[in-house]
Amino acid sequence: MKTGIKRNSKKIVVIMLSVAMLVVFAGFNMDDNAYAADTTGTVKVDNYNMAVQLNTEKNVLNESITVRLVNNTGNDLDRVCFRNFAASIIKQKGTSEESSTVNSIIDAGTGSKLEVKAGDDTSVVYALLGSNTFKNGDTMTLKLDCTTSVPKVNDRFGYHQNKYGKLYNLSFCFPTLSMYKNGKWNENPYFDDGESRSASCTDYHVTFKAPSDYTVAATGVESSDGNGTTEINASSIRDFAIVAGNYLKKETATSDGVTINSYYFSYNKNKNYEKLAIGSAIDSVKMFDRYFGKYPYSELDVTQASFGYNTGGMEYPGLVMIGGDDFVSAKGNPYYEETALTVAHEVGHEWFFATVGNDEYKEAWLDEGFASYCESLIYGTSGCKSQMKALKLDKVNTTVKNVRKGKAAYGYMKELNKAHAGKYYINKPVSKYSDSYSYSEHVYAGGELFIYDLKTAMGAGDFHKAVKEYYQDYYLKEATTKDFLNVITKYDNSKKVKNVINRFIDKKYL
Repeated sequence: MKTGIKRNSKKIVVIMLSVAMLVVFAGFNMDDNAYAADTTGTVKVDNYNMAVQLNTEKNVLNESITVRLVNNTGNDLDRVCFRNFAASIIKQKGTSEESSTVNSIIDAGTGSKLEVKAGDDTSVVYALLGSNTFKNGDTMTLKLDCTTSVPKVNDRFGYHQNKYGKLYNLSFCFPTLSMYKNGKWNENPYFDDGESRSASCTDYHVTFKAPSDYTVAATGVESSDGNGTTEINASSIRDFAIVAGNYLKKETATSDGVTINSYYFSYNKNKNYEKLAIGSAIDSVKMFDRYFGKYPYSELDVTQASFGYNTGGMEYPGLVMIGGDDFVSAKGNPYYEETALTVAHEVGHEWFFATVGNDEYKEAWLDEGFASYCESLIYGTSGCKSQMKALKLDKVNTTVKNVRKGKAAYGYMKELNKAHAGKYYINKPVSKYSDSYSYSEHVYAGGELFIYDLKTAMGAGDFHKAVKEYYQDYYLKEATTKDFLNVITKYDNSKKVKNVINRFIDKKYL
């Protein structure tokens, strides 16, 4: 979820949309291998070894990144592509003095400095290999030196400053290898209202240096020496993020054997956020483990973030950021259940994006639709302890029994089905939606509705078996809409299911 997209605001607008006439579609062609997965080779990242220093006086990151690559493409390559999303973010939101630059890329095998060339999007960086072609089956180690300004913005990448100190959200600011598929490098442009990520899982070892009074949370397992150096180790992850600040406190709990660390602002009256955030994370991990399969990591960090006065969040493997300004300012007006639901949504991404990966630019519904389903139709109808606490704080007079009946959530699904009764394609690339609102409505609300309608058509039993199999089949791998439909139609290939698929999935983009 991108910061600021609010679940309840979607509901209000959807109700106002005109209701289209319901049509019955021709059956989706479900021949054998209709959704055969693409098996084109790629460039594998064995590991990233990073040394990162945060200069809090100049608000600058100095990064040294060593990456070991294996060419499994079936082709000899004359260049390697990296994505440096920080450059695009700064171009959109930073000042003219700020920048993110890959200063040099060195071939560690030969010691030669490679020519660095920019792509069409600011975030695309090519290392030109010259005569030293990267042959199929070979390995190559490259060393990148980078300097990145951290802009003063309340966002997933940026820093926030107040009288208590500074908080840095450091994501999309560590250059990573682009995905190579179908004979070309992924150059999908940076998309600020969503994500453009597409990556396979690999290992990270990061040495991060910051002032000694800074608390550090990160993807993976952190170990600080007390003098400002934090060693971070993360296995089988597809993205990496760090949160560092000098006004954070930490609370730790466990859920289904997972260590949950909640990092929260240490000032003002912040108790309700603290208890809601960690409670919602505990309940979500237990539920999603049961519904889909085990969470893949030993830790989950939940960090309070300054995203402005609204509820929003952002997800990374093993770390989620949750907007929390409403809790610590006189201007804030917390909607407690919204915060609990946001935590559930972002934690849901640990299963769909972090574990089962996808191309978030081309098929964002695969993770956002499932995360919205986790939020509304699993957590939101659970009546769990954290949800009931949130409703009590919101002064909503209800019972666990009534919440579990899901009147609000299922009513929302009925409203969506009325509003989007015709074809409502959710599997289009970002560039094929008219604007950010249309993207959000299709990918979040439409994705959730598609999953709900599949469950209704299939019956809960077969649906849950299919989704568990999908999760297991693509555990720490990448999936496409084709892959998902292959599993679904294995369990139910009926006309009813075909009609649901035909309504939401545009064959042109499979």
